[in-house]
Amino acid sequence: MSKRWLSLVIALLLTPTVLAAQERSVAVSVRGGLNVPTFDITDIAETGPGFGFGVQAPLGERLFVRGAADFGSHDVVGAEDLDVKVNHYIVGLGLPVVEPMGDSRWSVSVNAGAGIMTFDVDGASETNSYFAINVGGEVEYALSDNVSLLLSPQGDIAFVDEADGFTGSTAWVWPFTAGAKFRF
Repeated sequence: MSKRWLSLVIALLLTPTVLAAQERSVAVSVRGGLNVPTFDITDIAETGPGFGFGVQAPLGERLFVRGAADFGSHDVVGAEDLDVKVNHYIVGLGLPVVEPMGDSRWSVSVNAGAGIMTFDVDGASETNSYFAINVGGEVEYALSDNVSLLLSPQGDIAFVDEADGFTGSTAWVWPFTAGAKFRF
């Protein structure tokens, strides 16, 4: 599945919620950090830089729907000048667990979702896409009503095919990012 189609699917999934968001604000985040592979995929890929963005919109009184895309680049273990690009396209639900109270500017939320992770090795004839699940959270510090600093640890697990060169049936990659969130 191409990146263009994945972007379209995420946009279509978020559109009804964004249009229904009237009392609480829609938020957009921009992040950068490290994507950390763990377990079997460490036989193939090393920790590498990543960046991402997300859209969040209210869904009822407390829940929110969250769409996120994270893009990472990893050196291939044992190969010079060979990279694998791992992209994460996730849609899911989130729930605030700590909200600002009094003078506090801190908030914490948790999220879970599903989507697709793609693996593109330099020089390979095709990109492999796999179903993936996600759990994570966000820690925010509000600079104003509309801008927050953000820490976002996420855990994404792709259900991969060993016939495609993986050493196990799952690929765990953790985007650990920091950035900013803007509310509209």
